[in-house]
Amino acid sequence: MSNDVLTTRQLAERWGVAQDTLRVHRHNGNGPAWYRVPTGGIRYRLADVQIYEDTHRRTGGIDLTSIVKCAVESARRLENRNR
Repeated sequence: MSNDVLTTRQLAERWGVAQDTLRVHRHNGNGPAWYRVPTGGIRYRLADVQIYEDTHRRTGGIDLTSIVKCAVESARRLENRNR
């Protein structure tokens, strides 16, 4: 298999999660882009995995996306309260 492509097992090992976790992510439309090969297996392009990892990286253990969403929601609530 090419070094540019990962199986579900290889990605699960890379991330330290169960293969079922990746199946659930695929079912829910989450995780990196994937495709099905003619034999029925799932493959992930390494480039897609790396892009996903880069865009979902946490800094210092803090999920900055959640903080921004919380701040935006708080601002909306304050704005609505002041109307």
